Amino acid sequence: MGARRRARPRRGDLQLRRLRRAALGSLVAAALVTAYGWRTAFVVLGLVGFVWLAAWLIWFRDPAEAKWLPAAEREEILRERGLAQVADVPDGPRVGVLELLRHRSMWGVALVQSSAVYTQYLFLTWLPGYLEQARGLSVLKSGAFTAVPYIVAMVLGIALGVVVDRMLSAQGRATGRRRIVVAVFLLVSSVVLLTPFVESLAVVIVLISISLTCVSSAVSMNLALLADLLRSPRLAGRANSIAMVGGNTFGIAAPIVTGYVVQATGSYTTAFVVAGIFLLLGTTIALTMTRSPIGRADTAPEMTAATT
Repeated sequence: MGARRRARPRRGDLQLRRLRRAALGSLVAAALVTAYGWRTAFVVLGLVGFVWLAAWLIWFRDPAEAKWLPAAEREEILRERGLAQVADVPDGPRVGVLELLRHRSMWGVALVQSSAVYTQYLFLTWLPGYLEQARGLSVLKSGAFTAVPYIVAMVLGIALGVVVDRMLSAQGRATGRRRIVVAVFLLVSSVVLLTPFVESLAVVIVLISISLTCVSSAVSMNLALLADLLRSPRLAGRANSIAMVGGNTFGIAAPIVTGYVVQATGSYTTAFVVAGIFLLLGTTIALTMTRSPIGRADTAPEMTAATT
């Protein structure tokens, strides 16, 4: 049982790690800046990144190649990832990126990812500055208050993931019903639109916590929806890459766009409105563009034999 629990991949693991890092990073960075200045903060955090990179290069291995992983656990991981199920299936015509892009649902998932990740990067890069400039907090306090939404999102994200997994039946997942969950999360996360019009700092933190929780959950659920829609597990790598490229492209644009908007308007109101509009667009796209399966199914051996 213990090996099985460790082997089972959780779809929200990546998001949870990002939330933990953001919460811890905001506290540590604020403390370093207050005590030693910006240069020291950049140097220390940069060195931590190099240490992490060294550890990753030394110890990280794919489960299929990790010699220290027990055989039973390795097989369990591969089976959970869908690789063992298709190991004996003969290779058919290769489905490339361009063919995946011919599917409306592939575009839908990528665009939903883009709308959600934009808001994630907005919070990640501009939330401390917003709390300092628009709410008058010190660097140390802005770091502490920045950590609160990430801690809330980390805790509630786990709970929401458990609830959604229990609510969705196998048939519901197979028919792409997860799109409704994604749309609901994006819709609720659009409460960020109210942030500039609220005076109370406590209410602002609550609104941002709700928005960050829902948008982080939407990102995880959207990738799970992509897995539901794929006709073959062999397509997961390329399909996820397309979704990630779409999401990170908009994510990279978020801090740049926000900087120009704040400079041009002198406030964060328009920046939050832009994020809210993206979230509402993502809600619509999730409901309308992610209804059909993606790719071609693998050909089972018995089917191949029957047709020859």
